Amino acid sequence: MTSLCLNRRAAMKLALGAACAYTSEAFAAVSGSPVVVELFTSQGCSSCPPADAFLGELVGREDVIGLSLNVDYWDYIGWRDTLGSPAHSKRQRDYARKRGDNRVYTPQMVINGHRHAVGSDRDTVLRILAEEAQRTERSIVPLTIADRGAELAVTVGAASNDILRKESTILLLTLLPVVTVPIEKGENAGRQVSYHNVVRRIFPAGMWQGDPAFIKLPKDSLLSDTRECCVGLLQIAGSGHIIGAATWGFKSRHS
Repeated sequence: MTSLCLNRRAAMKLALGAACAYTSEAFAAVSGSPVVVELFTSQGCSSCPPADAFLGELVGREDVIGLSLNVDYWDYIGWRDTLGSPAHSKRQRDYARKRGDNRVYTPQMVINGHRHAVGSDRDTVLRILAEEAQRTERSIVPLTIADRGAELAVTVGAASNDILRKESTILLLTLLPVVTVPIEKGENAGRQVSYHNVVRRIFPAGMWQGDPAFIKLPKDSLLSDTRECCVGLLQIAGSGHIIGAATWGFKSRHS
């Protein structure tokens, strides 16, 4: 598998591919439920800062849960990404494998776990967001995160149809709202870049197969910084589709 920073021609081809990628009406967010946008980015990628800024705009929307996942595969260029993680690179590769297209690049936005576009391609991303927001109520699983003092309680509802009754992973992601990094070397040397909703850790909290589930997790094992927030995702193991999402600790709660 080849990782690449997109040139203009490759970006145009990828945008066309993304426009045709969605074929299933089955896995969708209920109207009004937030769409999950994961930006795979790198401090060592000169094409990424416009996408980082765009995600900063998207996280201000009530209908979007935006996440920054810095990858580590550009570190060899000369600057080690201070937020990079091999777990993020693996998550990006897993998405590409599940889609079957092996497209791994930066900046890449993966939307609701199954569609992707160049992270700086505003028109394509906004169109996909609008399409994802128009799906039916039958295709979302209720998920909430509640504060129980020393614990966070995750509640997952029942599948509303057999299409959704698939083995899925309950994930909790901890994140920092904003991290600003002065980059000293590499392609972005001399720039100061702000990253929004920066994922720090990804915890598999349990499995779900269609019946209601309830999980309690101690905060002290999840959160290592008082500024950290949390996102819960319900994600079909085989395909990557995100069929439930919730937040905790955000200034503006998505419910």
